[in-house]
Amino acid sequence: MAARPRRPRRPRDPAPRSLDQTLDAAERARAAGRLADSFAACSQVLTLEPGHVGALHCLSRIAREHGDTDAAMDFIAAACRKSPQASELHLECARVHIARGDLPEAERALRVAIENGGGTEPRLALVDLLLVERRFAEALPLAEALVAACPSIAAGFQRLGHLHRELGAQPAAMQAFGRAIELDPTDATSLFEIARQWLALGQTDSAAAALRRCLQLDPLDSRGARALLGEFAAPVPAPASPVPATHEEAEALRHARRMRCLVERATSLGRRRLVTLELGCGAGGAGTVWRRLSEHLIAVEADEGDADAARRRGIYDVVNTASPAQHLAELPAQFFDLVAAPVALTRSHALSPFFAGASRTLRRGGLFAVALHADARGTEITILPGQRFRHSDAYLRRLADAYGFEMLTLARLQDRARRNEGSATLLALMRSTGPRE
Repeated sequence: MAARPRRPRRPRDPAPRSLDQTLDAAERARAAGRLADSFAACSQVLTLEPGHVGALHCLSRIAREHGDTDAAMDFIAAACRKSPQASELHLECARVHIARGDLPEAERALRVAIENGGGTEPRLALVDLLLVERRFAEALPLAEALVAACPSIAAGFQRLGHLHRELGAQPAAMQAFGRAIELDPTDATSLFEIARQWLALGQTDSAAAALRRCLQLDPLDSRGARALLGEFAAPVPAPASPVPATHEEAEALRHARRMRCLVERATSLGRRRLVTLELGCGAGGAGTVWRRLSEHLIAVEADEGDADAARRRGIYDVVNTASPAQHLAELPAQFFDLVAAPVALTRSHALSPFFAGASRTLRRGGLFAVALHADARGTEITILPGQRFRHSDAYLRRLADAYGFEMLTLARLQDRARRNEGSATLLALMRSTGPRE
């Protein structure tokens, strides 16, 4: 009698992962940039245990890094209600508030995180926030307490150096930056800042050595060390720059460089580094232009793919995904020193929302730099193919006057490559005299 054939064995299902293992997998996927995988793992955890604090925390970070600050706030608020004593949750809550531009709420969340036993991160974040708001006298004792409690953390001494510099205590600033470099020889920011201190003292050799080391650590020159070095020493060749991928990226970079020259000539801002907002940053090609001017650099871009590309460059402190005009309306009042729009306004029909938002969010004396396609016929607004627009200089002047801006520069520049088409650019730099009542 023939033997009965054996049934094939069914492979055993893999042992189910614990919630902690699934959450660890979610965190690893998020850190690797695989946000969809991370989101799926967190959703699996919440299916098994609704309200799981770790999963909500992870989802908040995913949403914040993707630019969806409303979703991030929903997730982290639910986590904080579930575990109100967890300092790391209040720290994430503060980061979401910062991404939304709500600095008072961010400060409250950071102070709660510190009260609940948070380590160095919330203390550093609170000092950074006070630096942005130029509340140097309040931030100084916090930074001094931080370095006294954690004397081996370079970041604490770096912040202390910034504060001493802003308060005019140059020897103390040099000492703090020097200690930061001793603790972390790869701290390019402290090297750049101590070079500026050496220059103020006339010690050009020491300044040049620090700047060259800064460029070794930061080949993209996100701080502007190459330009500073070129003012007094033999220039350092710049690394080859990638060719802009599109005409619009090349246009944004060209306009941004011209704007920077105008801003640097605006002597009312002195040598102080600025709090800057770039509208419509695209993939971030112009970020290095603004970085050398800026203590803090924030950008907004409507296209999610471009916003992700800008974040990956690591030049901006924050990149938000939103409509630039809408985002301007939601930002805190009198917060920025510079609002720059190298190409964003060329995509917009009516410009009044941009002027209204910039007028509200700029500090008195702050600068609004814009580039537009010029209309030679004097028509206020002309529609172009591809959802682009031309605007007249008279229209620009009318808006500047209506929203409380003093026109510092209004230049018409001919586009050589497209001269036969009659294409020209309006480049404007305006100073805020304060929002109109």
